[in-house]
Amino acid sequence: MGVTCVYSHGEAEQLCAILNENGIVNGIVTQDSDCFLYGARVVYRNFNASGNGSVDVYCMGSIEKNLKIGRNKMIALSLLCGCDYDEKGVIGIGKDTAIKFLQSLDDDCVLDRLRHWRNNPVLNSAAMDIKSQTNEIKLELKIRNKAIENKSFPSEAIIEEFLKVPNYPEVSAKWNLPDINSFITFALTKLCWEREYAIDKFLPLLTRWHLMYDDKFQANILMTKIVKKRVNKGIKCYEIKWNNYEITSIEPQTAVQRRYPNEVSIYEDMHTTSSRKKKKKITNHDSNLFDITNKFSSMNISKKHKPLGKIIEAKENVIGPLDQFLMKEKVEDDSLTLSDFECDTVDLDMSDIINEIIT
Repeated sequence: MGVTCVYSHGEAEQLCAILNENGIVNGIVTQDSDCFLYGARVVYRNFNASGNGSVDVYCMGSIEKNLKIGRNKMIALSLLCGCDYDEKGVIGIGKDTAIKFLQSLDDDCVLDRLRHWRNNPVLNSAAMDIKSQTNEIKLELKIRNKAIENKSFPSEAIIEEFLKVPNYPEVSAKWNLPDINSFITFALTKLCWEREYAIDKFLPLLTRWHLMYDDKFQANILMTKIVKKRVNKGIKCYEIKWNNYEITSIEPQTAVQRRYPNEVSIYEDMHTTSSRKKKKKITNHDSNLFDITNKFSSMNISKKHKPLGKIIEAKENVIGPLDQFLMKEKVEDDSLTLSDFECDTVDLDMSDIINEIIT
């Protein structure tokens, strides 16, 4: 698929955190919050790609700002409440108590504070007269007394695990050309997919890479035409037909514009012209209809009417009712006018007129 893949010699979270901390990746998809202790800045949890997709995003910047907890405090929290390397932590100390204590300290000095709990003269003196101490000191003494029961507290091995900076491989975040032929072979042999199904799944990956990165047209794919406009998950898109493939793909308009600016301009111009013609045609139709409506509304038609004329008889040919009507004698004038229909506001009864015609 053209995605760079690297392997960690130690903890995977450690390598991912280093890549994230150095800006090589945007974030880490994991359920393990230890990533923050290794230096990660953004963690994606409960990642779900089905449907419209969903994910929980945790940002270290927000944690530092809102909870006043930095990386060193997180390591201290793991020492007090437990982590992958020490599941129990300090017996009898919960996270709420630990966080309340840690929020009163500076992040830079918190680990040294834990290291000197056993031999801190200030705390040792305060313990002798605990009743006169502030609530912060009382809370710290409560936690310290429980923590130093463990002779190895705080564990330097755990602190070093999270803070050490190992060598990591040089990683390029560049998205390389996806290989559709290799993917189809893999899908047929390992996933038992049909060839058409594999192409249907893979083509959008290839077309997206082509639109975004294929400056030298290496993908052996070209846009045949823009089929129509679409909206996909709230994003304005085009449905695109590609050469060499029967199926189409849905692409963001911005991506298509980047690779095919001229074709997009032509399509948009044609689309705009077509819309204007359609609008103009509708406008003319509405105008004509308005005129006709006005003419009819000016007529006052009543059930009172003059005779339509005497029907003449044919001397030689047999003439039907319609022929007779068309050959009627003139009455006062060559054609009927509105004056032939005397006006009032009574509803018109057409039965008399019809009977006059057919008889």
